[in-house]
Amino acid sequence: MAGDTWIVVGAGDSDIEDFSLGTVYALNPENGATLWKRATDGVVIAPVTVANKLVYVSTTLGLLILDAASGDKLWDDGQRGPLYSQPVVADGTVYSTYVTGEVV
Repeated sequence: MAGDTWIVVGAGDSDIEDFSLGTVYALNPENGATLWKRATDGVVIAPVTVANKLVYVSTTLGLLILDAASGDKLWDDGQRGPLYSQPVVADGTVYSTYVTGEVV
């Protein structure tokens, strides 16, 4: 997707036949085409963050990091707990807060 214009958004479940609770989409804003989509175990409530060719996703079960080009899952926090805040990336570090008040 290098050089292309695209947006990444999160939402609730995209397929009632699937057992996932949320979905992250990469979309072409010019025509609405889905470039990739990734099911998540938790619902995506907060906006996702794209930085350093990665997508940071807070879900109701924990934090995920996806490859921005493919949507492949690169890392998760082991479903540590619900996150309702948008992940913030600064100087190569990701910050997000769990509902318990802990900061990742």
